[in-house]
Amino acid sequence: TPGNLLQGADFERDLAGWTPLGGARLERVEGGTSGRWAVAVQPGEGADGPAAPGLAIRDLASAKAGTVYEASVWVRATVPGGQVVLALHEERGGRAASSDTAAYGLPDDDWRQLAVEHRARVGGSSLALEITGANLPGEGRLLVDLVDVQVE
Repeated sequence: TPGNLLQGADFERDLAGWTPLGGARLERVEGGTSGRWAVAVQPGEGADGPAAPGLAIRDLASAKAGTVYEASVWVRATVPGGQVVLALHEERGGRAASSDTAAYGLPDDDWRQLAVEHRARVGGSSLALEITGANLPGEGRLLVDLVDVQVE
């Protein structure tokens, strides 16, 4: 996507730069919404505790105070139910300095385009995006494709 701050955000080549969250396992799988590939986020074996399974990418760009950034992502649950939470935030010194989140229900197994906006408050901080699944039923996985982060 022109203007996208991310390279390879369609997962057609690899998962470079993405890290798992909450004990999740990340795997490139066929069946993306566009192109051939998406990333599957699957809860890890014995992953109990408060952390929801997900994926994150850090150091997207250096934030400029007052600038609005928007992240959009295509998401699909393999088993209906649960939620997906998008968090776009600024990090400084390895900690979140400012953040905005958006949570969406996943009532079916259709692809959905979801978004979150964030107005930067801490100039020179580093932008990060986290995508997590919450309360995914049974053996449910979260499929993610076409991640786009733009300056508004």
